Amino acid sequence: MKKYLIIGAGLSGLRIGQLLALDGNKVDIFEMEDEVGGLMKTREKEGFLFDIGPHIFFKDYAEEYKKLISNDLHNIRVLYGVGFSNKDIISPIRPVNLLKNLGIRKSLPLVADVMLHKMSKSNENAETLNNAEDWVISNFGKKVYECFFKDYIPKVMGLQASKVTEDWGTERHKFYKEHNLSQKSSKFLLNFIFNKENKGGYLDVYYPENGAQQVPVAICEEIKKLGGKIHLKTKVDRIEIADSKVTGIVIQKEGGIEEKINTGNDTVVINTMPITNLFSSIMTPDANSDAIKGISSNLKYRNLWLFNFILKRDKLKNKAQIYFPEKKYIFKRVYEPNNLLNDPVRNGKTAICVEVCYNEGDEVESMGEEALYSRVMEGLKDFYSISDEDVLDMWSMRVPYSYSIYNLGYKEVLLKMVEYLFEIDSLISFGRQGSFKYNHMTNRVMDSCNSLQKFLKSGSAKKNFLTSPDCKSDFF
Repeated sequence: MKKYLIIGAGLSGLRIGQLLALDGNKVDIFEMEDEVGGLMKTREKEGFLFDIGPHIFFKDYAEEYKKLISNDLHNIRVLYGVGFSNKDIISPIRPVNLLKNLGIRKSLPLVADVMLHKMSKSNENAETLNNAEDWVISNFGKKVYECFFKDYIPKVMGLQASKVTEDWGTERHKFYKEHNLSQKSSKFLLNFIFNKENKGGYLDVYYPENGAQQVPVAICEEIKKLGGKIHLKTKVDRIEIADSKVTGIVIQKEGGIEEKINTGNDTVVINTMPITNLFSSIMTPDANSDAIKGISSNLKYRNLWLFNFILKRDKLKNKAQIYFPEKKYIFKRVYEPNNLLNDPVRNGKTAICVEVCYNEGDEVESMGEEALYSRVMEGLKDFYSISDEDVLDMWSMRVPYSYSIYNLGYKEVLLKMVEYLFEIDSLISFGRQGSFKYNHMTNRVMDSCNSLQKFLKSGSAKKNFLTSPDCKSDFF
């Protein structure tokens, strides 16, 4: 029987813990907060559910989720939207919807530019795409970039698109192919000519009755039934390494009480906390500790400031979430929880969650909650036409380590960290934060857990399984 010490009880840590426990291994999961879920938490207020998200679930692993929460997993059809030019445009973007909302004068040049771009586009070598700006223009054309990405990328990354790597786009290639306006335009014309039905942009997804956190809570309970242990309010403070092996971890319990857990050859430590924090916790018996800690100093995470509202309004829109690419809106996304439920009627009330990105010490954080709330309300009044009197309640919360920042040069830094971990088979880092991934939806988490489980069951060394260090692999 192998022993696994897992750092972090978010979806990644819990899912791999579940798989390992099902295989008959001894599993201990350490979580510094007083609840499980990580970024997949849900808050309830006055009957409304507010995710740190939203987190929807895809059909790829629907059967797995059903095993956990049974009839509480609901199959729903949702729409995404883009708030642009004071219009609510269905996403993935469709020419017919652009024409309907923006009119011929604004939309036709945009669609025409994309189609001309695609027809004249040569097959650029990926090596010539130096940043996110290049990637978007190469794939969609300059007008799409200027309308939908030029000001959106700085919102989520805190940097101009020219200072963000092309990875920001390539990791989303599958999703953004849905935004290929030239293909959508051709399809629209064919459907129009042959009178084919346009099914719209609905996504077939799943959502739990009690919010996204219901899934990690259910996984947690299964791990306990299988003999695993979940240690809440317990921080892994130090990881001791000697001769390329983990020799022990030091945990800090509630009240600051420290305890050391010695590890042997049968123990593997799996990290899902931010990889920067992992490297800050590594201790070696030589002078290398400070150098190891310093490797990660140039990797940064973007934070979220969430403003949650209960409004005296019926449903604002029919979209689960709407993205806001324009600079005039300080927020990047608004989601309406009621649109994830089968019965969204709540006595003339609705709720929304507004997402604002920030870095520690930047202009947004320096504004403070009151001033930032005013800016948020300014945008909501402009797009949704709500008034101050419509606000029945509002509270905000901060979410650190929400997004990995793909600044130019980040891969070189991350690769050094991956190369260090490559030599240590008893220490693995993975998950959205543990592998420094930006695009890590629920299905990607489940995929990476399967990949990691396969490696652990193989008994191979990383060198044999992964071949070489790669900062884009599922785990390090």
